[in-house]
Amino acid sequence: MRLIDKWRIMTNERAVRFEGEVRHRYQLAAKWAVNKRVLDIGCGLGQGAEYLAKKKAKQVIGIDRSGAAINYARKKYSRPNLVFRTLEAQKIRRLTGSFDMVVAFELIEHLPKIAARQWITDIKQILKPGGRVMISTPNKLVTRFKNPYHVQEFTAKELKQLFSRQFTELKLRGIKKPDKELIQQSSLISWLGQFRIIQELLPLIPAKFRPSVAVVKASAYIVTDKQINRCPSLLLTARENSIF
Repeated sequence: MRLIDKWRIMTNERAVRFEGEVRHRYQLAAKWAVNKRVLDIGCGLGQGAEYLAKKKAKQVIGIDRSGAAINYARKKYSRPNLVFRTLEAQKIRRLTGSFDMVVAFELIEHLPKIAARQWITDIKQILKPGGRVMISTPNKLVTRFKNPYHVQEFTAKELKQLFSRQFTELKLRGIKKPDKELIQQSSLISWLGQFRIIQELLPLIPAKFRPSVAVVKASAYIVTDKQINRCPSLLLTARENSIF
């Protein structure tokens, strides 16, 4: 495996932060996933998809554009109701069958504006009637460091407007993180990752000396309807012609 692939696996947001921020996202989704066919777009190393499968989803299909990440997920997690595929987010219409639920956490910010609009249209096309989509993304109003991997970020208003083109029922909330210092550390490490020399050298550094992303337990995160514009992350749930 190339050094650059090792870097991407070791620093994958879902890997190093799973016990906190990312796990919290999947805990929110799990209650809707029971006995449902679920698509996890941008599943990374597969922890979240495996969590949903373990929480009694009928079937979970996790997709990611990284072949290295999908190969890791296949070797690490094995359940009869869990499938991993290498596939880009913009190509989800190639999947067969429809889904009761689609989750995509920290993904839409990686898509260009036009591609994001088409992606939302595609999600609606693959959802069963009354199906649910749940996404999370950084709040542009709160972001402190520019993430080199983010093509665009959204305010709460912008995100809601984008999804309202395809979905009539939306619920938008904020996710609060209690410790500002941990947010800054996490963002700073993501920013450092843009430099190729860091990407190439990090795998050569002994694990105990590598910079690590600080982790906050999932229980520390709070979903709120209040002061959404001050929350670091946005959580949007959408359904068509159904009641939450």
